Amino acid sequence: MSDSLLRQLTALNQNHRLLKDAKGGYAVILERGSRLIRLVPANHTESAVWTDIHALEKGSWNVGGDRTWISPEMDFFRDASGNYDIPSQLDPGSYRFVPSGNAGIVRTRQTCVLTHWPEQSIVPLNLTKEYSLIANPFLMIDSNEHRELAQVPYIGYQCETRIEHLREAEHVSNAPLLYFNLWSILQVPPGGTVLVPVLGDSEPLVMYREHEEIRINRQNHYASFPFDGGNSFKLSYNTLQSAGRFGYYRKLSKETSSLIVRQFQVNPSALYPDYPEGKPDYTGSCMQFFYDGEKMGGFGELEYHAPSMNGNNLGVRSDHSQLYYFVGESGQIANIARHMLGLNIPR
Repeated sequence: MSDSLLRQLTALNQNHRLLKDAKGGYAVILERGSRLIRLVPANHTESAVWTDIHALEKGSWNVGGDRTWISPEMDFFRDASGNYDIPSQLDPGSYRFVPSGNAGIVRTRQTCVLTHWPEQSIVPLNLTKEYSLIANPFLMIDSNEHRELAQVPYIGYQCETRIEHLREAEHVSNAPLLYFNLWSILQVPPGGTVLVPVLGDSEPLVMYREHEEIRINRQNHYASFPFDGGNSFKLSYNTLQSAGRFGYYRKLSKETSSLIVRQFQVNPSALYPDYPEGKPDYTGSCMQFFYDGEKMGGFGELEYHAPSMNGNNLGVRSDHSQLYYFVGESGQIANIARHMLGLNIPR
């Protein structure tokens, strides 16, 4: 395996861990921010995730990869003057690698204290993340078609994130009732198409747009839209629309394509508290998709939210998700998308 990113991380004294599968595919997890910043199947060089090594050199938060934030964004991502601000105690935070007791699991942990600005309330948290590689789902079904698709180059991983609210019990009863939740964000290279299986109405909530037009292909059971061009935007689908799975398709060459499929848990009976700016009473936002319009480095974001806990909960909540990444002949990738997302790749 030869990867210039690994050499750069070593030169920058950035602690990292490597997970390898039996065929030579690998994932790289960075201690700073507990981000998975590389995911490459065997015999390929194209990573699933967008990464900016120069952000590490500058000490910026925007390194790329798969990260965890806390939502609602409008409640926590502010400074004392009300301006947008990414809390450095959360990202990159103070994550450290800790023993997992299993060579196939990379575990990180940090303790941080966030400010819920609308209530001027302190929220102390423990965050623990575990990354592990997972089997090709097409190996789990015994049929000729699935065995054939199992030969397409693949790598995948599971991420388990645990959030623990640390406030002392005697202080909780007098605290304002505020809600917060785990928020998973995967940064991907531009130039691809987001594929969203949708239940019921396929119309998204526009959380942000730079210009009026967003090119959304709306169908009865799915929506798709490109991450390209100079128009930044953010779209949201609520819990009743969310099937717990979405994808990202990208042409790599005339004959080769890649597909990311993310699987996560949805609970329509739970509270999802993230909201668009200016609409603090909105609830239910589950899947979100952001494109930077080539203004922050050139990337898209595939996001999902976990159900909330509130300021009176003392204890631990866990979130599990899986990510499957395939690279291969475009016809095979289209067939995988049909099986895993229930849709045809838009032409």
